[in-house]
Amino acid sequence: MKVSVLMTTYNHEDFIRESIDSVLMQRTNFKYELVICEDYSDDNTRAIVKEYKLRYPDIIKLNLQDYNTGGKGTFLSTFKMCKGEYIAFLEGDDYWIDEKKLQKQVEFLDKNLDCSFCGHGYKRYYHETGNFLGNIVHENRKFSLEDFIKEEAKNESNKLFPRLLTIMFRKSALENHPNFNEKVPTVDMMRVILLLEKGYGAFLEDVMGTYRINKDSTTQKDKIKFLERWIQVKQYILEYLPLKYSEDIQMSIEKSIIRKSYSEFIDRFMDPSNSHDIVKYFKTNNFNNIAIYGVGTLCNLLIKKIEGSGVNILHFIDKNTRGDNQINIIEPYEVDDNLNVDVIIITPSFDFNNIREFLKKKTKIKIISIEDILS
Repeated sequence: MKVSVLMTTYNHEDFIRESIDSVLMQRTNFKYELVICEDYSDDNTRAIVKEYKLRYPDIIKLNLQDYNTGGKGTFLSTFKMCKGEYIAFLEGDDYWIDEKKLQKQVEFLDKNLDCSFCGHGYKRYYHETGNFLGNIVHENRKFSLEDFIKEEAKNESNKLFPRLLTIMFRKSALENHPNFNEKVPTVDMMRVILLLEKGYGAFLEDVMGTYRINKDSTTQKDKIKFLERWIQVKQYILEYLPLKYSEDIQMSIEKSIIRKSYSEFIDRFMDPSNSHDIVKYFKTNNFNNIAIYGVGTLCNLLIKKIEGSGVNILHFIDKNTRGDNQINIIEPYEVDDNLNVDVIIITPSFDFNNIREFLKKKTKIKIISIEDILS
């Protein structure tokens, strides 16, 4: 068997048919199997995968759980059922859009024996609105474990972190790997690191799958909890990997902690009961005319909080323009003492120090963080 497609599913009755069909449509010059782990769903998912098993008994294998394991416990038992030289991941709410996806990745790995896995580009689909949010496209390239760790340190959204639905890897690269299920709350990053210990990772630039974003996912529903989990994973990685990676991993942990604090502040700022205190802060400090640096989530919240209060927003300062607002927008390099505002409020508080130091070189206007308003 050349390829095993390892699919995990839980409560995916609305999506699982599309996911399975995207595997069955694959055109290859080799045999492949689909091994589905159904994690004791509350909905009709199990009945659907059983139906497909009856229709495609020579292709589909089922690993039916007796209770809900929460995801982590499903991989190892399903992995052992896979007979392929290569394994491709797919979760039951995502799907592939290129009928030659498996063929292309097999051809790449057959030719590039120094690579333990490869990924590819994908579309992002927001299920609740039915809108596509744009494609994530990777350039054709190889990368090492050191490249991956350095990218994680400098960029919270690691461009070298492949989405699960895009990965195909050599089964031999994960055989006999250490059991870390009980040590980390989520295992995706550890699997990538284990694979990179066995060879290079690689990306194909082809866009061959669709990643479905659901409002009920952990990432969307509770960002603070999501960040807490990632901090725990990175702390484990800090202990696991050799000392030469420690500085970059520690930097990544610190950035995640700052992001978590930022998310916690957004939750506090959204509380309707503090609107009076926010307006009082501006009045007490005689901040009648203001400029806001950054046009993200906190900027929009601040606009709503002070609406009708007599506090005037004269400028937005941002590297990007925002066409749906009539207030004057200037780029950071245009800031000077002629803005005619009492204060500049920096909303990306996680990068406050760097932004403040840049602005202090441009103007003597008072500069504060948005977090000062609720301190």
